[in-house]
Amino acid sequence: EKFLNFNIGLSPVAIFQSKIDKTKYKSLPGDLSGQRFILPIQGSQLRSQLDFWFYSNGVSPKISAEASDTALIKVLGSEGAGLFVSPVFLSNEIENKFNCKKIFEINSLSQHFFIISTEPNLEKKIINSLIKLLQEKTIFHQI
Repeated sequence: EKFLNFNIGLSPVAIFQSKIDKTKYKSLPGDLSGQRFILPIQGSQLRSQLDFWFYSNGVSPKISAEASDTALIKVLGSEGAGLFVSPVFLSNEIENKFNCKKIFEINSLSQHFFIISTEPNLEKKIINSLIKLLQEKTIFHQI
């Protein structure tokens, strides 16, 4: 079966902290050095971007966990296992559902999002309407 993908757009990412963790940061991103992070697995696009961003900003994170499952990363983060990164457009959900707060936005890093379909005759009009709706309701940036 053939899969088709439609690029919806991209979202900058942010660093989140559990509200359990009372650490205060005065000078970001510098104060992130030595802090525990839950990161995407090595080799993922976001991890490569983060590693470069850490290096460029002189940040040496202490890696407490690595995972490929973004839901697991959020759960571990909400339990205070470390800081974590997620798309900015999910900020409200992360803050409300996972009891975390956004502490720093990394506007220089973005994640791409796609609609994936197996229907070859999916109307372009439907896809374009859905993409437009998603871009209006979130902070996706059109490509």
